[in-house]
Amino acid sequence: MEKDEFKLSKFTIKLKLIGINSLLFIVSFMTMILLATYFFTQDSTVKVEETELRIVDTVGSKVRSDLDSIVEKIDLLLFSFQQNFNNKDQKKIFLELFFNNDPNFLMVGTYSKENDKLKLNTAAYNQKALKEFQISEYDIDKIIHENSRHFLNSFTGKSIIHNVSAGMKHPTFALSIPFQKKQDEIIICIVHTDKIKDSFQKSKSEVTEVFLVNDQGDVIAHPDSKMIMG
Repeated sequence: MEKDEFKLSKFTIKLKLIGINSLLFIVSFMTMILLATYFFTQDSTVKVEETELRIVDTVGSKVRSDLDSIVEKIDLLLFSFQQNFNNKDQKKIFLELFFNNDPNFLMVGTYSKENDKLKLNTAAYNQKALKEFQISEYDIDKIIHENSRHFLNSFTGKSIIHNVSAGMKHPTFALSIPFQKKQDEIIICIVHTDKIKDSFQKSKSEVTEVFLVNDQGDVIAHPDSKMIMG
């Protein structure tokens, strides 16, 4: 019986060690890359989220300031209503000045409740804007009464903001608040979203898009006006 002949391997120990070391280096290097990528991604995600939260907080503060400004101007207008104008022309001039200074106000009115329905007491309309939008005072009154179930909640002390763009055919919202000087009345105003949209447009980026919704989930303000009209 013949014995198997011993044959030398084509790979020397030196080559084998080089191969093993190379493999270990490649595995170690790839592991380091994967770990670095993972931790970098995690860190970047956290930073992006923190940045987004700061942007939302900044925009939120600006919008609150804008809404406070709207309420202050409404109070000014209603206070002026209580003053005695010498004649109708004087009152007309005052209203024209008010709406010219802030053309985003389309209508301001006070309402009382009668048989669970809104009853208009006083109202001021931005005639120049209505003409531009090709809508009438009747159209606005109709829109308010069609959405009265939302505004009636202001008689319980709530402030309501509601999208009325569909009826107005322009990006607009209605704000209803309790009338502090008359407990049995509320104030409703219709405002063009241009009044608050700058904050949302300036905050838009490739990774961030901030918009405003009410407690019903309706979009009130958005960088894309189509989302408001939808």
